[in-house]
Amino acid sequence: TELQKYTKKYTNIDQLTATEKATFQKLSTTYQKDQYEFQQKYTLYQQSVQKSQEYASALVLNKANEILKNISEKENYDLVLSSNQLVYAKPRYDLTDQLIEQLNKVDTKELLAKLDKLENQAPNTNKNTASAPQTVEQKNTASAPQAVEQKNTASAPQAVEQKNNSNVK
Repeated sequence: TELQKYTKKYTNIDQLTATEKATFQKLSTTYQKDQYEFQQKYTLYQQSVQKSQEYASALVLNKANEILKNISEKENYDLVLSSNQLVYAKPRYDLTDQLIEQLNKVDTKELLAKLDKLENQAPNTNKNTASAPQTVEQKNTASAPQAVEQKNTASAPQAVEQKNNSNVK
């Protein structure tokens, strides 16, 4: 660029004529302005990507919670917890395999369409916060099963059976 030519040609600003100093100053100011604008755009892009990731995670967690609710109703479980909320549970109550099996059956086209809609609504970053769902912890906490993490971790979902409506295993 022209600024680089001036920097290479003149190692000391005192070697420049008044016109060259003015040109150099103008180029330097333009460069700083462009650099600032780039940083602003890059920051907006990073924020947009982060919000899209959060939105995508919320969609998947909502789907997982919906599946866990269906499993618990089908299997007549009274309570479903993540294993990080438990001290101990028998492996037969681990719902991870069932959850993964059901999640693998989910039509991702619907989830991707929601993400595309989000991106189309908000090419800049501030618009997509209004349409993004709240995190799972904030949404339907009274009835929604807890979030599920990968199998063989400390957070695998566990079901608790209730017998005789008074004793919980």
